Parts: sequence; structure tokens; C-alpha cells
Amino acid sequence: MRLPRSAILLVPVLAVSWCTVRDHLLEADFGKVTPGMSRDDVVRLMGKPSWEGRCGAKMPTGLPAPCSKELGYSETLAALLPRYYLIWFGNDGKVVHTAPITSP
Repeated sequence: MRLPRSAILLVPVLAVSWCTVRDHLLEADFGKVTPGMSRDDVVRLMGKPSWEGRCGAKMPTGLPAPCSKELGYSETLAALLPRYYLIWFGNDGKVVHTAPITSP
């Protein structure tokens, strides 16, 4: 059975659309993260992070003090268009600072 040519052309369009929608939602949800939120609150809002660990371990940046844990979210095409959303937590497990990072 052969797929119609239109179906083959539709796959890249759907993939780009999915990337665009996912990244838009990620950016919108990131804007709702506020100081004082718990890790569980952030994950409930934004979903599973791309990475989680020690502050600055994955992406050394100007870290807020005190910082005990970092959650990072990368946009779908970050390998081509680097854009990340970082969330830092203090010793009490609450958000102390957030930062969107775009690489030139």
C-alpha cells in the first residue's frame, strides 16, 4: 500500500506545528513560575524537566545565592535554536529565581 503524496508532505508540517505549540506552552507556563513555589508545583505546571540537578552543573550561568537545586527545560529544537528555561531552588526547596537563557 502506497501513501498518498499529500500524507508524506503532511508529516513535516505536523512535526513543525507540534514543536511550535509545545514551545509556546513551555514559555507561557514558565511565565507563571513564581518565587516560593515548590518543585512539585513547578513540575505540575510545566511537566517533566529536561534536566534536574546541582545548580550550574548543566549550564554554568550567574547563579542566584543561595541555590541548592536547578530544573532546566529546553525548547524542542534547542540543538538548532538554543533556548532554555532555568528554575533555581533555595535550601528550603522553594523557587528563588528563574531565567530564560538564549544562546546567540
